[in-house]
Amino acid sequence: ARTGARYCCPWFDEAYIAFTDDEFIKITNNCPEFSSVVLDESFVSLNSRITMSAAFIRIINHLQIIRQKHLFIFLCLPNFFDLSKGVAIFRANHLFVTYATTTGDRGRFVAFGKDEKRELYVKGNKFMNYNAVRANYKGRFTRNDNIIPEKLYERLKLNHLMAQQKVVEEKNPKKQRNEEICVLRFEKKWKLGEIAKLKGLDRATIGKICQKHGKTQ
Repeated sequence: ARTGARYCCPWFDEAYIAFTDDEFIKITNNCPEFSSVVLDESFVSLNSRITMSAAFIRIINHLQIIRQKHLFIFLCLPNFFDLSKGVAIFRANHLFVTYATTTGDRGRFVAFGKDEKRELYVKGNKFMNYNAVRANYKGRFTRNDNIIPEKLYERLKLNHLMAQQKVVEEKNPKKQRNEEICVLRFEKKWKLGEIAKLKGLDRATIGKICQKHGKTQ
């Protein structure tokens, strides 16, 4: 994606890589016309199972603005078939699938045009089969640190994944409940029966949660 982005836009660098819907909208709002923007790890926002999420709707609506700015948008996905149908078939123009040989030789890709991409999504979706349709083109590519140094890119990606994991953990209601129980038990010195009555759990469950918490301190 980075190689293709630089090919389309000579000034493309790490400032044009977005890891979230917020970053994507901010970059595409402020970048010059004919810029390349890479939405990396966009699976979270564009996954077909959350097509009605706020993040997904924001990106879809924003694609209308992108069309007026004539931007080159590269979506990096773990799996093309997990992309929502509307984006996969109607919004995207081309599909590039990178792969490695059976011996681990990387740097190979196949490319699908708009019609072939649509046919692939329909025919290959059931078994996630990228060979269901003949690709338009096969080629090879090499890593080019002159575009964006690999270490810099990996650091940006790792920071995003760590922040994403933190958000997931913070939104975990069970984890939050257990933390509240342990605060009541160890800091407020509540009895097990009192906590059980408050949380609607039995004493044995409260005891196990507190015991597990004590072992991790």
